[in-house]
Amino acid sequence: MDARTIRDDNEIFRELDVHWDKSIQSLGRRKASLNFHAFNLLNAATILAQQTRQDQSQASFISTILAPRVARFGMKINF
Repeated sequence: MDARTIRDDNEIFRELDVHWDKSIQSLGRRKASLNFHAFNLLNAATILAQQTRQDQSQASFISTILAPRVARFGMKINF
């Protein structure tokens, strides 16, 4: 489990990531492992980049936010 607090100038945002691995017995020299990764479990939509120039068309325009909640499953085979 990886919980991070990142400070950027005046902004603070939190991100929670999880990683899990399970090794599996295999034949001969081969080894396999199942894995699971989950990113941004808190589903924060923290602003990462914002337009600072203030005019009518782009006042406080948000250009980048933290990536959404993502889960990834996988299998790794070593031989």
